[in-house]
Amino acid sequence: MIEDLKPYPEYKDSEVLSLGDVPSHWKMIRSGYLFREVIDTGHPDLELLSIDRFRGIIRQSDIGRKERASKDRSNYKRICKGQLGYNLMNAFMGSIGISRYEGIISPAYAVGQPKKEMNPWYYHHLYRTPIYAAEINRYSYGIMYERNRLYFDYFKRILVPYPPVDEQKKIVAVIYQKGKEFKNLIKTKHHLIDLLNEQKQVIISHILTRGIDSNARLKPSGIEWLGDVPEHWELIPLKFLSSKIQNGSTPPTTEKAFYSNGTIPWFGPSSFSSNIEVEDPMGYLPEIAFINGHARLIHGPALLIVVIASIGRMALLIKDGATNQQITAFELQVDRIDPKFAIRQLRLAESYLNSTASTTTIAILKSSTVSRLTVALPCLDEQRLINKQIEDRTKPLESTIASTKNEISLIREYYTHLISEIITGKIDVRERKIEKSLAIESKNRDGEFEDYTNIVIDPEHVHQMIINHNKKGVSL
Repeated sequence: MIEDLKPYPEYKDSEVLSLGDVPSHWKMIRSGYLFREVIDTGHPDLELLSIDRFRGIIRQSDIGRKERASKDRSNYKRICKGQLGYNLMNAFMGSIGISRYEGIISPAYAVGQPKKEMNPWYYHHLYRTPIYAAEINRYSYGIMYERNRLYFDYFKRILVPYPPVDEQKKIVAVIYQKGKEFKNLIKTKHHLIDLLNEQKQVIISHILTRGIDSNARLKPSGIEWLGDVPEHWELIPLKFLSSKIQNGSTPPTTEKAFYSNGTIPWFGPSSFSSNIEVEDPMGYLPEIAFINGHARLIHGPALLIVVIASIGRMALLIKDGATNQQITAFELQVDRIDPKFAIRQLRLAESYLNSTASTTTIAILKSSTVSRLTVALPCLDEQRLINKQIEDRTKPLESTIASTKNEISLIREYYTHLISEIITGKIDVRERKIEKSLAIESKNRDGEFEDYTNIVIDPEHVHQMIINHNKKGVSL
């Protein structure tokens, strides 16, 4: 992805153990010479921002969830474009970066105003490298590891490189240029996965509704999502193939005993994926939680269907477990229906289930609607043969999908490593050609792309900003 990788001609000791050597013409300075803390409160009407470990500083409105903030925002801190922000507790995990927006962030965050000529995006990437994640963690302290905080007085002590400003600009430009190339490559890989999944679904749908005998006579099922099925198959509602149907529940969260020393897995919609079996329980419940119906035990194998919010999603529970109230469980009669056959065929009905949900604030699917879902059922032996044929025919596609996902992970890992190598001076990019216009993938409020790779904050600019802040009575 990047040609002619070469180091700088001369290096020196950075005096930061995890950083190692840096180019000999780079300076090493404390973060306190680069940024001063700004505490600017009293702007409750400004837009709410968050600091995300993967995406940096983002608008809460762009996250696609309800705003998470207290009603009283008078103590929320204002952050401006080009300023540094970080989460005191999670900065070492990547919750640190330069802001593209003006807005307010949690009082639990710190804001740093650039005070020296720089391209701030150089430091956005530097502080987010694994090397500086370790440095940030080293300068954090608290009563226990999980409660460590990076107070600004300690942040100021972190020793960082200070390349010439023109070089900072070049480094940032190369990072964004390579980022666009990597992003396009990953997009191509995701497109391939989508095509493979579509092909896999066509194969699965055909076998599940036609069986293993291509010459079998067909009959209309009368079910939109099933279509025609082999004439000898029975059409049976799901409720008649289940030995027990029940909704899950959530034990009172005020009773700690219901959530301590548990052994029985407890699942929610977040435990569902494209895999057949339910994964990653929300927690484990003790037997005491099942007394008086605080939780309900499900005997596997059971078909689990989400009926509130993420409706229509399905998964198999193979062994005993429990679910929250968003899920209805159908304990299957395994002498009549193979669990894998059941979920594979019923997953064809997910779109139908979505269309039948209520249109209230939270989508709700009636359990009776799910219970009446019709299964086109061959004999048990044929169900198992159908499962085997599906697995045999989709195995090559599954293998390609898995290897493509692995390639995406390796590409991301390499890009992360490449950023770290460039930003810390292990690779010399001064002579590399750059596209004339490079923009971060974010539009400004006028709908235009902003070019941040060419930003330089100079001391005079900073001085004027400080004057403007002080006129408003802001503490710096």
